Amino acid sequence: MTLNQVFNEFLEQQHGNCSDFIKEVVRIAAIIHHNGVEHGDLKLSNVLAVRNSDRSFTLGLFDFDGSIKYSGAVPAKARSRELARMASSYFMRCCDLGIAVDFYGNLQQWAAIYAELTGFDFSDNKAYINRAVRFVPGDLKYRKFMQ
Repeated sequence: MTLNQVFNEFLEQQHGNCSDFIKEVVRIAAIIHHNGVEHGDLKLSNVLAVRNSDRSFTLGLFDFDGSIKYSGAVPAKARSRELARMASSYFMRCCDLGIAVDFYGNLQQWAAIYAELTGFDFSDNKAYINRAVRFVPGDLKYRKFMQ
């Protein structure tokens, strides 16, 4: 199954509500960050989805070849960078599928979930927002989806 097919199916199951998907991906990122692993290329295309017998999905990460292992938890700057990459990747995938997403609202949603799970709040962090904007290609920055 392609990532687009999995994502479409997940959206259908959730009736267009992506919060559960975002929460699960952020939960996985929070776990690896707490355990001192910076993925290095944390984006939607590096999320593995395995279909369960009840047709739900179990999510995980792969492509750790650019990862960094810290002796303690991942530093805030690296966490912010990875969260921005994942949130912008999600935004771009939604645009590809024709799903209208408020770009800045999307960033805030990812940051709020991450803060709830980890205590690291990037919602007002300019570096987090600027990093996410830099990940989005120029043509998408001006589409109707970016409100």
